[in-house]
Amino acid sequence: MLNVSIVGLGQIGGSLGLALKNKALKNRYHITGISRKQDTLDTALKLKAADEVYLSLDAAKNADIVVICTPVDTITPIYKELVEIVGKNTAITDTGSVKYSIEKDIKAFAKESGFISFLYSIFSLLTYLPYLFFSLLFFSFLFFSPCYP
Repeated sequence: MLNVSIVGLGQIGGSLGLALKNKALKNRYHITGISRKQDTLDTALKLKAADEVYLSLDAAKNADIVVICTPVDTITPIYKELVEIVGKNTAITDTGSVKYSIEKDIKAFAKESGFISFLYSIFSLLTYLPYLFFSLLFFSFLFFSPCYP
């Protein structure tokens, strides 16, 4: 079972948790939800978007993957804090809409701390692959479908 920690259980983080807890994927993921508000954690448990919930980033200590689902301006500080908590084999990624500024800050931090951040770039790329796939599928449907008069 893969241990996934989701930081931020709002619309995106909660949806990710629900998707990973889907019946088709049952028992493949153990979801740890992390938020700064107790009522958000209570809702995530009620909706079964997480198996356990915490107010502290320390809960991500044993995660295999950490997904940061918070506003863009909070991603880098959370990332820097997580690097001190998680194991060296833990992959950290995010769902932020802007990648350049985050990646630039993280690369600068990685040089200072010695933390290897290439996984961040790989997982950021993987974030966009479903969009690319569906875009290509959609456009190929539009342009290569038979037209009827």
